[in-house]
Amino acid sequence: MTYLVDLSEVDAALPEHVAWLDQQYADGVFIASGRQVPRVGGLILVAGTNREDLERRLALDPFGRLGLAEHAVIEFVPPESLAVSSSCSDSAPIRRHRKPIVLRTPELGSDAFGNGSSYGP
Repeated sequence: MTYLVDLSEVDAALPEHVAWLDQQYADGVFIASGRQVPRVGGLILVAGTNREDLERRLALDPFGRLGLAEHAVIEFVPPESLAVSSSCSDSAPIRRHRKPIVLRTPELGSDAFGNGSSYGP
């Protein structure tokens, strides 16, 4: 998703967008979501649905309906992934990470990209 307007307009619609996200998590379709860094849009990781259903759901996103953002669907087939328990779809979304998550490597003494970022756990 890419924002099309000033962040103040995005922030004004954020509570309605978060309610929409919560419904998608409750339906077991979204498995992760968050802001891009820098904050030019967001990303949603989806599983357990088809393209038609996803497009229908995205059309209901307040950010899109209000002309604040546009969605782009990128399908991929991961050759590897972490096994996740089916019970995860019964859980409420976990909203613990407020900072971007960046992997750290002891060898570099910084994040995995070697740029000394202060973000992450």
